Amino acid sequence: MWPFSRDAVAAAGIVACFVMVVAIQGGGYVSREETDDRLYETTGSIGSINPGVLHLSEQQSERIHQVLMQFPDVASSTPAPNLAENVSGRQRLQDMPSNLTDEIPRLHGHKFLKLSDRILVVEPTTREVVAMIPRYHLLP
Repeated sequence: MWPFSRDAVAAAGIVACFVMVVAIQGGGYVSREETDDRLYETTGSIGSINPGVLHLSEQQSERIHQVLMQFPDVASSTPAPNLAENVSGRQRLQDMPSNLTDEIPRLHGHKFLKLSDRILVVEPTTREVVAMIPRYHLLP
């Protein structure tokens, strides 16, 4: 027979599960954004995820679209870069508005370029396009 009561074994099991969950999460609170990032990072797909891409939810993309539509377009004579490509050094990047970086912390430190057909979120040190938001949305 067991030297411990059934209740003591059950309590130890619950504590062990809690400790494992805390250890897996790194011992701290995990925000929804961090959880979303972890989901993208652990899909098991090979080659389909670019580590330089900034993954945004539909709600975040829509919010960025709403705020940045107030800014003027940048005229461009060169073809617009795609996701994970670099923006030309001739194109002037604009600072991300502080109200957006407060709402969506992962935008902190990024800049943007608003073109006639899309909004590009850019990593300023490399000038790499990390997110692309179309200017025009199809109606449902």
